[in-house]
Amino acid sequence: MNKDKTCILVGSSAFKEIIKVDKDDYLVAVDGGYDILSSFSLVPDLVIGDFDSAILKPAGKNVIEYPKEKDETDMMIAAKFCLQKGFNKFKIYGGLGGRLSHTLSNIILLTYLLDNNSEGILYSDKETIQLLKDGCLSFSAQEEGYISVFSLSKEAIGVTLSNLKYPLNNYDLKENDSIGQSNEFTGKEAKIEVKKGTLLIIKERK
Repeated sequence: MNKDKTCILVGSSAFKEIIKVDKDDYLVAVDGGYDILSSFSLVPDLVIGDFDSAILKPAGKNVIEYPKEKDETDMMIAAKFCLQKGFNKFKIYGGLGGRLSHTLSNIILLTYLLDNNSEGILYSDKETIQLLKDGCLSFSAQEEGYISVFSLSKEAIGVTLSNLKYPLNNYDLKENDSIGQSNEFTGKEAKIEVKKGTLLIIKERK
């Protein structure tokens, strides 16, 4: 089982930040993500996809190729494969900032991970996206920039935002409510809590 290890999925959307990989992380190149990892001189543990967006053609025992015509995205296929290997913590790079449809499908992927008792975070150069269900999430006092909170449930019950510029206390956030847009960190340890429901949380640099 790999429940204490992190699976890093790297897609094809360009980004400049260096991917932080610890020695115990499982690094997966998803389709054109193989080109991204090659540009960082990083060697993946697994390469998976149909490779329709890859410039470099991977080869080797760690390569799994799928047909171009299929019912799921390369990123979803890769995530499901790694879930079967026992991973439940995912960092996903190169899944934001490209085609809007791909971005939305990767947000949907986060909900799939959540439904399978796993957690995932989408990373780009300027933002991160993650979900929170029936729980609490803390942020250090060093965090800067904007943070936005939306409900993915019809109604998220008991939303509390602490030590942010615009606090909320036990607020019932509906799916069509934009009150959580563009909040800001304040130099204090911040906290987001929801008693029942699922929140979409976006951190953005200024």
